[in-house]
Amino acid sequence: MEYSIRQLCQDIKMDDEAAALVLSAWSETEFSSLEPFLSGMMDIVNPMDSFLAIAKRLGGDERGMKILAVQLECARRCRERYRQKGIDEKIYTDTMACFSRFVREYRQKHGQWGFDCPWWAYRQLNMTIFRLGALEFEFEPNSDRINIHIPSDADFSDPSVEDALAQCHTFTKRYFPEYGNAQIGCHSWLLSPVLTPLLKDGSHILAFQKRFTITEVFKEENQYIGFLFQTDEGTPIDELKEETSLQRRVKSLMKKGIRIGAAYGVLRCPA
Repeated sequence: MEYSIRQLCQDIKMDDEAAALVLSAWSETEFSSLEPFLSGMMDIVNPMDSFLAIAKRLGGDERGMKILAVQLECARRCRERYRQKGIDEKIYTDTMACFSRFVREYRQKHGQWGFDCPWWAYRQLNMTIFRLGALEFEFEPNSDRINIHIPSDADFSDPSVEDALAQCHTFTKRYFPEYGNAQIGCHSWLLSPVLTPLLKDGSHILAFQKRFTITEVFKEENQYIGFLFQTDEGTPIDELKEETSLQRRVKSLMKKGIRIGAAYGVLRCPA
């Protein structure tokens, strides 16, 4: 039996209301006119060009449900690629569950179902990003780097991070041996030196920071606002949440004109 878009939504634990919107958008999409661009978006060569072409052909898509339906169709097709490569089904569903996560994050920010990460999610479709345990690992095309990404729903405890790194080591050795000597790095607000003095002993974030040697700092980046406060980056400072001690400390700095920014670090001791 053919793997259906409905089954995919169930496997990646898409919320029922969001899944209903996806299925409606999917049924109304003329995929025949998009075929060349679907395969293009699933390729590592210029996938962004195909994504932009699809977005143009879809027209108005205020909350992104049309492009979500298209990318989930690509995710459905990608399952066969995983099978051909012999990659475990759980890695497939864990990886494609990013779509469910993005939809929930959208609702958390805006109070309704939507999707605003299509510019990012093609990486899961062209099999350059994989979810391995708590973390995502991006095998950067045409380079000798593996990039770590931290999903918002990750178990960020030290044993969980250690397990994810060990999984990456095994996965790389089996499926991407050409990355065996790759530099493993991470570009994230969680590595920002500005954040470090705000963290308490025993902090999972602090333990994560200690795994890396910081090589570059990006003082002007604002992505931490969305991740830490679950809101748009343009939200006025006074309206930011103060539900956690870290939110309160960061908000206090922001009122003084200090940004958390982000940093890039290289993993010191790969698993």
